[in-house]
Amino acid sequence: MSPTTERQRIQFSDLPTAHRMNLREQIERTGAHVDGYSGIFVRVALPNPASDALTAFRAAGFHLHNDEISYFPLVSDKPPAHLRHHGRYKDGEPGMWAYVFLWHDSQEAPQ
Repeated sequence: MSPTTERQRIQFSDLPTAHRMNLREQIERTGAHVDGYSGIFVRVALPNPASDALTAFRAAGFHLHNDEISYFPLVSDKPPAHLRHHGRYKDGEPGMWAYVFLWHDSQEAPQ
């Protein structure tokens, strides 16, 4: 594999169950909510405010895909108050989900 090619990563769902559950617990302890898996990523709804959770994720070896937070309208969803965000809009009640896609250092495939 070329040094400029991104390394292969193990699918999050293919990690050993005990390890995967431990990683999920680390995420949930921050007040975030694991919403599912997508390929190498675990999809996480961030708590509000998100800064402490993001710091904890990085300290635990997690990486944010593209260093992005994605906002989605709650629509008819009724998450707990700590998972509601204003997104890019500051007027009124918080009405957005804030999601990140994370992967973990332990998903690096052996060379």
